[in-house]
Amino acid sequence: MLTSILKKKNKEYNYYKGSPFEDDLKSEEYILKILNKVQLDMEQDKVLILNNLGTVYPGLYDLFNQNFTKTMGKNYARIALGYTTNAYSFVNDKFRCIVNVEQDKINNEEPPFLNRFEKHVLSFENLLTNDEIKESESIYNKLLELTENEDKIFKAFNYNLQEIFINLDKEELKGYIYQLKENGIKSDDFTNKVLEKISLLLPQDIILFLKYCGFQAKSPEYSNKILAYYKKGEHTNLSKFLKQMNNMKNVVYTFSDIFTKIEKIDNFTNDMLGGTIKLDNISDIEIGLFTSENKFEEQLDEFFSEKDKKLCLIKFNYNERHFLNYVKFFIENKEKENKLNDKKDQNDKKAFVFIVKLDRYFDSSNLNNNLKIGEDEKEEMKKYNETISLTSI
Repeated sequence: MLTSILKKKNKEYNYYKGSPFEDDLKSEEYILKILNKVQLDMEQDKVLILNNLGTVYPGLYDLFNQNFTKTMGKNYARIALGYTTNAYSFVNDKFRCIVNVEQDKINNEEPPFLNRFEKHVLSFENLLTNDEIKESESIYNKLLELTENEDKIFKAFNYNLQEIFINLDKEELKGYIYQLKENGIKSDDFTNKVLEKISLLLPQDIILFLKYCGFQAKSPEYSNKILAYYKKGEHTNLSKFLKQMNNMKNVVYTFSDIFTKIEKIDNFTNDMLGGTIKLDNISDIEIGLFTSENKFEEQLDEFFSEKDKKLCLIKFNYNERHFLNYVKFFIENKEKENKLNDKKDQNDKKAFVFIVKLDRYFDSSNLNNNLKIGEDEKEEMKKYNETISLTSI
């Protein structure tokens, strides 16, 4: 919400989200690194957004208190670099700082810290009309019906579809509707746009069994649209997906082994990336191999610096999905730095694919016992069961 509003106002900003890597949680080196970045931003007409940086905030208390030293008509704030070192940094009159705290974590913050700020509760409900809010809730409740029905009928499928929709909550849905609204999409088309987005994320088994779980009979219009949008995507393998990919940042959800070597990806042609892409053009990064931001940044810098590299695959295990937003904003900041420093040729396009391994338990032993269906449907499911491991996007 913050970044979309700032973009609309053509306001330059940086968003620093605290590192979730284990070694950074108590690292003085990491604290100094962030404080140095903050110092550079303070000198400019810029908005700085900070999130989940509790170890960094004590070094910025004079800035937060607006306890400035004035010299020759200019404001300087003391930055505490460690326990014994202080630095005085120039503060641009138009510089603004926002500390973003999630509502469910607000009670973890100390009152003296919160009292340093103006406080505002941000919600997309403040930016949507009552009709738009009702529409978002209606769509959300309808999608929940899809997630609730399948385990009541298909006991062989022992997983929670709600967990597969890792970004599906009311606030996220309202945020997407706000984005559609800002892009000039009419409210009559909100449902279609949401289903178009959601349908590409559904696993193949749910798509196949829509008509058996009761959702199709109960909501045929929704079901038919989900199937139509699903068929527009590529769900069979990663190479085919990469070939038709038309966004610079993408997410792939899969039940397959994400640690399979990229040597198994065939050469493919993608016009957006400038023609044929070979293995030499692809970087492969596994988030689980890093314990600090510096190590991750080294590999990311290597990808940006090598002109032949066109595509970066970043792999997340299910228990690492909380890294997604952090990595997204970290990459965006890197892109800004490269553009500012003229290090990156504007024609040198580099794309990212986040590959997220989802967990589920699939037991087909009782499949036919749980379904009262005809022989044709049984044969159809038998063929389906043989391809259950294919990548789901």
